[in-house]
Amino acid sequence: MVKRIHIIGGPGSGKTFLAEKLSERLAIQRYDLDDLFWGGNTNTFSIKAEPKVRNKKLNSIIKKKEWITEGVYGGWTKPCFKEAELIIILKPKTFIRQLRLIRRFLKRKFFLAKNKKKETFNGFLNLLKWSKSYYMNNFPDISKEIEPYEEKTMTITKPRIDVMRF
Repeated sequence: MVKRIHIIGGPGSGKTFLAEKLSERLAIQRYDLDDLFWGGNTNTFSIKAEPKVRNKKLNSIIKKKEWITEGVYGGWTKPCFKEAELIIILKPKTFIRQLRLIRRFLKRKFFLAKNKKKETFNGFLNLLKWSKSYYMNNFPDISKEIEPYEEKTMTITKPRIDVMRF
């Protein structure tokens, strides 16, 4: 059984959903890399963690025997690619991701969903814009980082359906 999984994809791609489902099904703890990147001690998405602190936290996670990590990041997350037994790339259609981000924002604003960090409307609009360009602007560099691990990589376009594989 796979015990170290890294999930990567753009905003609204279904990373958290898939990580939660796999965590429940496999009884493995999941880690949201936003908590490391945005400074887990703050309640906003505006203050980035110190890279040394963030990297130390990441290294303590990947030293564990079992983990599921999920995030949009490349660069500082290279150790996840190397140590993972399975890398899952999520690539749903852009309009699906956009709809998910809108739904998530509205649920959080009307207290229908939990929200770890404060989101502003302006921040939400920036996230929508970034989500639209993620696979063209950010992902090509990340793909190069993942390339050496192609044999343990899986691309999923429908995470809500494909979670049944596990």
